[in-house]
Amino acid sequence: MQINPRFLDDFPRQAWLIRGRGRTLDVALGRNVALFEHGFFEGGWARTPGPEALRPEGIHLGSGAVWGDGRLTLIAPSHSLESVWTAETDGAVWAANSLALLVAATRPADFAIWRRRTVLRTIHRGLSAYRREVFATPEVRICRFANAFVTLAPDAAPADRAQCQEATFDSFETYVAFLRDTTAEAMASYGKPASVYLSRGYDSPATAVLARQIGPATAICLDQTAKGNDDDGTAIAERLGMPVVSATRRKRATRTVRAGPWDLALETIAPDDHATTFEFFNGTDISEESMLVPDEVVADRAILTGWFGDAIWGFEHPPSPDLQRSTNLAAGTGLADFRLRTGFMHVPIPALGFNRAAAIRAIGLSDAMKPWRLGTDYDRPIPRRLVEEAGIPRSWFGMAKQFTATKAANLHEIAPLLFDRLVDRYAPAMETGDLVRRPAELA
Repeated sequence: MQINPRFLDDFPRQAWLIRGRGRTLDVALGRNVALFEHGFFEGGWARTPGPEALRPEGIHLGSGAVWGDGRLTLIAPSHSLESVWTAETDGAVWAANSLALLVAATRPADFAIWRRRTVLRTIHRGLSAYRREVFATPEVRICRFANAFVTLAPDAAPADRAQCQEATFDSFETYVAFLRDTTAEAMASYGKPASVYLSRGYDSPATAVLARQIGPATAICLDQTAKGNDDDGTAIAERLGMPVVSATRRKRATRTVRAGPWDLALETIAPDDHATTFEFFNGTDISEESMLVPDEVVADRAILTGWFGDAIWGFEHPPSPDLQRSTNLAAGTGLADFRLRTGFMHVPIPALGFNRAAAIRAIGLSDAMKPWRLGTDYDRPIPRRLVEEAGIPRSWFGMAKQFTATKAANLHEIAPLLFDRLVDRYAPAMETGDLVRRPAELA
């Protein structure tokens, strides 16, 4: 193979794009992507000597690619919040770690993002049930792959094989040690300090405790939920000895709807909000817009979150070894383009070792965990024990289900505008790097 890697200054810091034509690979990289002899990677890893080893039992908290022996293998993150994306066109194969970036490069005709929303949301059905193909015409076929190694070849469709995290634990103590050691290893490979989005729920306080067990960490605290309820984790951060960056939720018109046993506040996103919300819409929701903070707060950090706490630590649904979640409330997939632009590693702590969900559930239901069971509909003894044993009073967290995520009442109206803005953001770099399908190819 002839490999032509280039770092582009006007590219998001951890974004990458590959165009393969015959045995030539053109590779565009952001400045935070690490380039090595036989590939590249953005983010960190654990339980593997490195991403180039392509070990399914490894944990990859980022994405990249490895080439050699005439093959190109893509590496997706070891969870389902982010994916790698491929496109097949006449005479070329493409790959990227952003759907909007891939669309900016390949320019598929008739690609309407709202019509793709149903298939994109199948990721919530779990890693064994989501649909790979998200768009297909005679000219372009686009696929998405999560928690996988994906092999690309000039004369064959992309082929994926699942990653299967190595995780050994049988008690609360050994499980917590696994989470702590794995996170520490990933942070060491990434080489950046930690920050934690910290609320008054269950999952983020547990994540904050693990972060402090590893070393210094900063808390990012949002003042309230969309309904105006107090969700500020500052007191927890101060008790843990963590410095705090405070964020204020934007005030919007809202209306409340019922979703299962929960009340959700739907916000109306006005036109003057489009300029800051667009990068959180990649085809599903804009839930992560609530995590918007100034770039310097998250750049060059390992950002630890409690995403998947509902699926892994809660009792609301049967334990799923492939990250199956509720399609009504599950979110988390909209953080990717914000992450790639600002440049950070995302560590969703509950997703570590997710393939052993049944063992984690057994730990939560064990006799040893009874002192930390509340017996309510909102009951997660594993994070409760972790936080209470760190000295946080029981009443400070996890007492009532809160929804910090942004839920848009008018998403169906603004979705095309938001996604077009996201595609347009990538377009100049694609033109500069000569990495777009040209008119002759589009005919």
